[in-house]
Amino acid sequence: FPGMPEQAGLVPTVAPFTLSAQALRERMIAGSAILLEADAQLRKAKAQNERAKADRIPDPTIGIYTGSEARGQERIIGVMLSIPIPGSQRGVRASSSSFASEMTRHELELKRREVEANIAVMITTAEGTYASWQIAESGAVAMRGNAILTQRAYVLGEVDLQGLLSAGRMATTAEQTAMSAKAAATRAYYSVLLDANMLWDGALTSHF
Repeated sequence: FPGMPEQAGLVPTVAPFTLSAQALRERMIAGSAILLEADAQLRKAKAQNERAKADRIPDPTIGIYTGSEARGQERIIGVMLSIPIPGSQRGVRASSSSFASEMTRHELELKRREVEANIAVMITTAEGTYASWQIAESGAVAMRGNAILTQRAYVLGEVDLQGLLSAGRMATTAEQTAMSAKAAATRAYYSVLLDANMLWDGALTSHF
């Protein structure tokens, strides 16, 4: 992936989305591999249905034949027009094709609703994990500050060793919580960007 910056060992810093949730949703739907495939199947089913409807009335055929009589002295030219009588089988095929086309349309609608629901969850999750990370980061900053103050108080003899160790553990726990929250926010953030085709130039299709 030549467009991605190489920063081994670092968790990328994410930011609020530059696009609205509606704009992200539209981009993700437009690039959905599931919906693109389902739409292609629907177009195919519609074409087959139209063909089956047209075949309910068979096409007439015209034939031309020639012959000769009187030892080739007289030429005969004839025209034959054939108009087949449609049978019930053609109507059955047309009805079956129409039903298949309608079923394909319903399947597309169901898939569209499922994809839209999954996309809504992805965007909401990304926004929620970002907010959680910001809260956790603020807590970690506060705990780091508290640990520094406790360290100074310990040096001055105002806090015992137990209080110093407790402040250090709280700061470490807050740092771990913030890092986990940042990792979750990063995963959710880049998942949305990937499915919205906003990571690299060129067309990509999402896994939805």
